Amino acid sequence: MTLSLMRTAICFIALVAFLSALCGCKSTGHLSPKATSKVSVGMTKAELIKKIGRPESVSADSNKETLHYVIAAPWWQFKPFLINIVDGKVESYETK
Repeated sequence: MTLSLMRTAICFIALVAFLSALCGCKSTGHLSPKATSKVSVGMTKAELIKKIGRPESVSADSNKETLHYVIAAPWWQFKPFLINIVDGKVESYETK
């Protein structure tokens, strides 16, 4: 194998690894800015998760559950996106 071919192979493997890691980061809790438009008051928690995916984390108090997402913006300027669930339905949502 020539040196040029080896460099090309290494670059290709590095690119595939980088893209795999990038896709893995988006799989849980990270949203594109456009995904927030899919959220609406009144939709069920199951509908919400089906449309935008699983949250990064969840917190709850006596009657409210808050799903924590992150809006992935350019240059790692992430913004928290919180969705409040009451009685199994979206009551409100906000970007912090």
